[in-house]
Amino acid sequence: MKAINSLLFFLLLSVPSFSQNKTLDYIDKYKSLAIEEMKLYDIPASIKLAQAILESASGTSKLSKNANNHFGIKCHSSWEGEKVFMDDDKKNECFRKYDSDIDSYRDHSIFLSNRGRYSELFNNSDYRKWARGLKKAGYATNKEYDKLLIKLIKKYDLDDFDSKEKSFSFAYNYGFPFLAGYSANLFSGKFIYSLDLKTAFLFSQSSIKFKRKLMDKIYVSSSYGCLFYPIEDNLLYNQALIGCSYFNDLKNYMIDIEMMYTFDFKKNTRFFPNISLSFLI
Repeated sequence: MKAINSLLFFLLLSVPSFSQNKTLDYIDKYKSLAIEEMKLYDIPASIKLAQAILESASGTSKLSKNANNHFGIKCHSSWEGEKVFMDDDKKNECFRKYDSDIDSYRDHSIFLSNRGRYSELFNNSDYRKWARGLKKAGYATNKEYDKLLIKLIKKYDLDDFDSKEKSFSFAYNYGFPFLAGYSANLFSGKFIYSLDLKTAFLFSQSSIKFKRKLMDKIYVSSSYGCLFYPIEDNLLYNQALIGCSYFNDLKNYMIDIEMMYTFDFKKNTRFFPNISLSFLI
């Protein structure tokens, strides 16, 4: 009897330990993805991770396993993708099904960004205000939803990931008339600071660029730099440019439509200011 009691006691102690390890494993697996989404959509990584942990039971729920749905997002009228049906607040409710967990994290970002009732949340990066705002906007029916999120964030120090809002990303550049290039980019909240090097082989360009987010996926920017060319009377003085940047680590493209005006600087070199409109896809 003592042996049985000891075994039961051990099992009871092991349950919370197993649950915590499961959550830590989930955080370790998805923290980078949450940070990447934060860079692009201004949703604190702590909030995204806390919601995913809560909604998916750290990736063990039937919805997350069978449909890659980590945020409990229901179909709604606008959803045209695959669906699964499960009991929730009501019987046989429609939930979104994704091809991958990455798609689930991205759709969660788009879902919050494109719905007006969440728009006020994007004016701050305080996870407490986000948690209360999600509850107020009706993301979940649980009356303790904000407290549950805040408790998870504090317990696992998820707000440490919010401090990584500033980070670097490298991108390959393609376009016309510059055929190839490379850029280093610093993401900082709604701003992207870039150092660009581009070439068309007959002429090349180096510049510093400052981008500011206007709205979801749309940036306005200005840049300053020098145009180098070996041929006198080059026609590339003032014209419109188009370019595409691929952020290798973020797996995203950015399309730039630019207008460049150049000034004489020295032989075979012209200085230019540049304005552009950029679209993240």
